[in-house]
Amino acid sequence: MAKKKTKNETIKDPEMETSGMIPNNILNTGIEESIMDYIMVTEQINKENGWREFDPKDNMEAFNHPTLIPSLISLQHSEASEALEAWRGQKVFVPLQKDQLNAFGKPLNYNGEFYVYYRGESYVLGFMKKQTREEALESFIEENTDELIRLFDTMSYFPKVNWNVELAKKLLKNSKRGYKHGGKKI
Repeated sequence: MAKKKTKNETIKDPEMETSGMIPNNILNTGIEESIMDYIMVTEQINKENGWREFDPKDNMEAFNHPTLIPSLISLQHSEASEALEAWRGQKVFVPLQKDQLNAFGKPLNYNGEFYVYYRGESYVLGFMKKQTREEALESFIEENTDELIRLFDTMSYFPKVNWNVELAKKLLKNSKRGYKHGGKKI
């Protein structure tokens, strides 16, 4: 049985050398363990909140499910789109609170356009507000975090994959691809 590495111990494997493009200690156990921890926590939260209706027995069962992968990727994509919208500084929907409505459910101090959005099982009245750059940055960070959570959720459906190893292999591969991976523009 292999000895467990400490957080600061570098993986010593000649095939994992990175030609100086990324430090070898990026592949240490501290980073690797935290990725798996986040995946497990995400899975547990989603189960407790009722978002986990399918638990595959193995990787192929998850991969072959007719709607699972498209749904998970769509959710990842929606978070990426929301991050882009946050960066663009678009208007955001601000729901009105009950104390901002009169007895008939109409807004008090009406001073612009109001919108109604359907959320879950009810409609919400609110207005659109332009974000400041500081608010846009906060939204951008939040949406990128949501994107990570969606990715961790997707990864949790593949319990037989060692995502620590897959990440280390991909970082190593990318470190050897050269400047802009051979001249790509973006």
